[in-house]
Amino acid sequence: MTITNAAALSLSLPIASSSAPSGSLSSDDIRALSDFVASGRLAEGDYREALNDVVTDDHIAFTPDLIVATVRQRLRSLDSELGEKIDRLEDNANAAELLNNRQRNVSSARRALARLADPETGEINLADVYNAPQIKIDGEMKNFFQALRDLGLLDNAEPPLVPDVPLDLSEHSILLSNVDSVMNELQSEARSMNSGNELLMLSIQTLTQQRSQVIQLGTSLVQKVSQSEQAIAQNIGR
Repeated sequence: MTITNAAALSLSLPIASSSAPSGSLSSDDIRALSDFVASGRLAEGDYREALNDVVTDDHIAFTPDLIVATVRQRLRSLDSELGEKIDRLEDNANAAELLNNRQRNVSSARRALARLADPETGEINLADVYNAPQIKIDGEMKNFFQALRDLGLLDNAEPPLVPDVPLDLSEHSILLSNVDSVMNELQSEARSMNSGNELLMLSIQTLTQQRSQVIQLGTSLVQKVSQSEQAIAQNIGR
């Protein structure tokens, strides 16, 4: 890293030769700058517009304004990522609440169905379900049969229930094991959602840390540039 004159900052980067006109940043220049960024000395970002005014024939001069512009660009990118992930986390929280409610309701229905099930086969006659007392779902007392239908627990009835067709419910039944399968699926979905949320929160934490690091790095670079300019100015005329 070399020190340029006091007029253009003090931190500069040799750029790749190209046929691009002076003052215009070529793709080779962008790659050279990306290599510099990868070394950890400057935050990653979109530099094309910010650098067009500070490119010399053989160096890219990093002025305080350029560093600030680069830091702002990177912060905008990080803030956009953070916003997207926070929105996803909020959506997942709403979905988790609905899933938890469904788990509670299916669990309540399962306990009530167990009292009606055949001890040996686990079979439950739907006529018994229809005549059973109401059940509390989502804080409200509901017809047991309709509650099971709303929860999707009658989807595997044998023989299948046909909508809008008069039925002799005594000829239809469900198995307690089918309800258990639904509960297992809900539990698996909850575990998967919790695992995804943990990864999402870790990602948010990482992005937040990166944001702080970018600000600290930008502040440090500007201070170093200012110190270099002051040292050059003091040496002029000696």
